[in-house]
Amino acid sequence: MKKILFILSVIIFTTSCQDKTTYTLIGKVEGVANGTKVYLYEDLFRRTVVDSTTIKDNQFVFEGKLKQPIMRNLKVEGLGLRQEEVAEGVDADNIVCISCLFILEPGRTIKLTLDDRGRIIEEEGSPLMKKHRDFWGNMGITEIPDSENVLNMIKENSDNTIGEFYFNELINFVNPDSKSMKELYPLFSHKRGKDKRLDEMLNYIKDLDYIAAVGTKYTDLKAKTPDGQDIALSDYVGKKDAVLLHFFKWSGLASDKDYTYLRNAYAKYKDKGFEIVGIWLNNDKITWKRIIDIENMTWPQMSDADLIIPFIKTYAVFDEPRTILIDKDGTIIAREIPRTELEATLDKLLK
Repeated sequence: MKKILFILSVIIFTTSCQDKTTYTLIGKVEGVANGTKVYLYEDLFRRTVVDSTTIKDNQFVFEGKLKQPIMRNLKVEGLGLRQEEVAEGVDADNIVCISCLFILEPGRTIKLTLDDRGRIIEEEGSPLMKKHRDFWGNMGITEIPDSENVLNMIKENSDNTIGEFYFNELINFVNPDSKSMKELYPLFSHKRGKDKRLDEMLNYIKDLDYIAAVGTKYTDLKAKTPDGQDIALSDYVGKKDAVLLHFFKWSGLASDKDYTYLRNAYAKYKDKGFEIVGIWLNNDKITWKRIIDIENMTWPQMSDADLIIPFIKTYAVFDEPRTILIDKDGTIIAREIPRTELEATLDKLLK
């Protein structure tokens, strides 16, 4: 009898341990056909699928095991913002859906209710999820708070999956300056080895001072011109004596003074071996073309909505506008040349 009781207790103990690592996600969405795919992503921009299922009778279910809570992104096939609902020139698929983020927790059943755009409008089962929702408040599908608020939220949640998720997505989400990134490093460095993406971010911040630093070789970038033609930095670097990379995304909406120094330098040195390449760090093509026209940017331009984050990370350009000067050998010889010193620098380089 004692032996039987011992075996039963082992079974019960084992089962309870397994239950503590198991999660269940139940989602409800009306008006969607049976067989419609539902995807879980690990990242903000839905680039990496980690699981998928199908809808049956207006419901979908995911099950799995976790060692700790984790944030996921959700998409129901065919649902989301319609193209006519976003600004002209912006791809609706590139809009971040804050209302599609949720948290899975081991040992818990998470229940979600979605609206006809695939946005989460009700959730239950996750205390961390409530904390996340409280931060975002009643903001809509495309609204994002300013960088300072997000950075503070990451600091306040550095001990949980909310802080870890947004730390991993730091560059994608708020494009912080290098000082802010370095301030976050010690809050997460002790978690190294816990998550591949967290490790990648820690390594990136650790090496930040050496990325595209003065004295290092440039990295080629390939993208599209405003007219959709192929373009690469290597089309100019090595063929010109000096190439100035100009990274920008919003500043064209500022005053004319931001670009007068570039126009003056270009007019004076473009026939002496100097080139500027504008690199647009935004997915709004219409605004990009408008700024080029308004600011009379007659130099080559390049951009690619899918490569904005790789461009930012490759050259460590978190604020904008940013400039990097490259010589004929492909060596970076200056970063952030003061506007008043650009022509003097070019005089020495191109003499």
